Amino acid sequence: CEAGERVIAVLAGVESLRTPPAAAFPYFYRRDPSDKRFRVRRGDDGTVVESVGGFAAMHAAGFVPIPMPLVPEHVLATGSCPADESNAGSPRVESRWDLLVVGDGNDGPGPNAN
Repeated sequence: CEAGERVIAVLAGVESLRTPPAAAFPYFYRRDPSDKRFRVRRGDDGTVVESVGGFAAMHAAGFVPIPMPLVPEHVLATGSCPADESNAGSPRVESRWDLLVVGDGNDGPGPNAN
């Protein structure tokens, strides 16, 4: 995980993103469901060091939030699409995603295609 050009943490793999080891990050944050404020905590012991109303306030307090990377296996639960011949009861992530690559507009069909 990086913040700008600086490596903040190295994890064993994508599964470590769900519940990283407590000491992996110097701080972590979560939004409290009762008052919707972010609680910034120390990574080693979980002590609340800051309570802020949003990301701008978090930045102003000197913290740089690092968004969790999008991991398709975490977003798409196994039971989220019906079984068919391609995934026969055990849906695979590949069967649920389509990839679209958008070029500069001059590399495909149309009047300006090269």
